[in-house]
Amino acid sequence: MNINVTNTPDLLTIALAGRLDTATSPDFDNQVAQYLTPANVKDIVIDCSELEYISSAGLRSLIIVLKAAKGAGHTVRLTGVKEQIRTVLDMTGISSLFK
Repeated sequence: MNINVTNTPDLLTIALAGRLDTATSPDFDNQVAQYLTPANVKDIVIDCSELEYISSAGLRSLIIVLKAAKGAGHTVRLTGVKEQIRTVLDMTGISSLFK
């Protein structure tokens, strides 16, 4: 899993590559935690164009990001979602939670 975070004054972009699963979600959680504090949270874009697989642990990580942003009045948008990932998001009902 590769995670690339770009933090600008108005937007946080998180680009994911590889697998977001049980083995990699703790690293994801740790890397983005500093950006999810009430003082730091802002609108977030999660670039999934290079994400190959997501497990329930990965879905949990996305929901943590979503809850932090929405709790502070911000949005989270998923971009570049591949069909396989979109199917998982749709089947679990999670896709409707993201902008």
